[in-house]
Amino acid sequence: MIPDLAEIVRAIKGTLRLARFDATALADFDRSYDGFWRSFFAAALAAPAYFALVALRLPHDQEMTLDRFLVELGGYVVSWLAYPYAVIFLVRLVDRTEHYFDYMVPYNWAVVLQVFLLLFLAVLTHAGIVPPRPAVLLETIAVIAIMIFQGFIARTGLLISVPHAVAFVAIDLLLNLIIARLVQALA
Repeated sequence: MIPDLAEIVRAIKGTLRLARFDATALADFDRSYDGFWRSFFAAALAAPAYFALVALRLPHDQEMTLDRFLVELGGYVVSWLAYPYAVIFLVRLVDRTEHYFDYMVPYNWAVVLQVFLLLFLAVLTHAGIVPPRPAVLLETIAVIAIMIFQGFIARTGLLISVPHAVAFVAIDLLLNLIIARLVQALA
């Protein structure tokens, strides 16, 4: 299911409002069953930035071959499916099943903003605008900001406590680290 342009614009607007910690931004998202499935279109929007980021982060002695691209693509798809699937079980543990779509729809759309932020920082580094050491600091700050952002989305969408939101973010991070290691081993 592909969302129409109006839904995409509303979702991106909502994501930007969530990034400013505006809980009322949930109203910008279609948090229905169909809206949930359409929110995976965010994967298509984020994909060009994600693969550009992967290419920029390759060591200078490596290139993006077709084999490597296919492995990275597989990892990308798995990462988009693994966490939403895990959240099905997590929301049961915290008794928030009825808020699953309230969380997952904004979460999916927020990935677009997150990937473009990381790509922006990588381009600055790759172009030599930001030297390597400050770039590491900037990327660390960006990752921390993204985790805080994700925690806010979890807390707002699921109506959960900060410790529960931290647990959701930690599980997301753990899944992504496992997937990244598998991709690295296969690439």
